[in-house]
Amino acid sequence: MAQAIGRPELTGEGLDRLTPREREIVAFILKGYSAEATGQVLEISTGTVRIHRRNIYAKLGISSQRELFSRFMPGVSRQT
Repeated sequence: MAQAIGRPELTGEGLDRLTPREREIVAFILKGYSAEATGQVLEISTGTVRIHRRNIYAKLGISSQRELFSRFMPGVSRQT
């Protein structure tokens, strides 16, 4: 089922530090999916999605979803 969902090609600073699964999680976050919806699509628990998100933030040295968006979506302000 996870293969049926279109995944955008991600580009951005730090992407090379993420695992393929973490990149998948980032793609869903950027598309507006909640942890619950992401877990359902990828057939993993919501807790696992949240752990991936925590690891993503740590690897990228960020602390918010806004910073994640500014890292991977052109036109989103990097100002706080």
